[in-house]
Amino acid sequence: PATPTVRTSGVDPVAYDHYLRGRALFQRRDGRSLMAALREYESAVKADPTFARAYAGIATVQAQLPKYTDAN
Repeated sequence: PATPTVRTSGVDPVAYDHYLRGRALFQRRDGRSLMAALREYESAVKADPTFARAYAGIATVQAQLPKYTDAN
């Protein structure tokens, strides 16, 4: 099967770097890593407020935090 391509044109490279770091941290699925992932996604949004995937990352982390931390 063909490998899907990810379109990154128009995305701030700093934002994309934070986004990728957030994804890597999210995969660890523990409280500390999820909090770090959230910070990375928030940094991505700060670098590029139009970067939708970073907002999706924030939402995904927030949905998982109650399973791994005391966050509600």
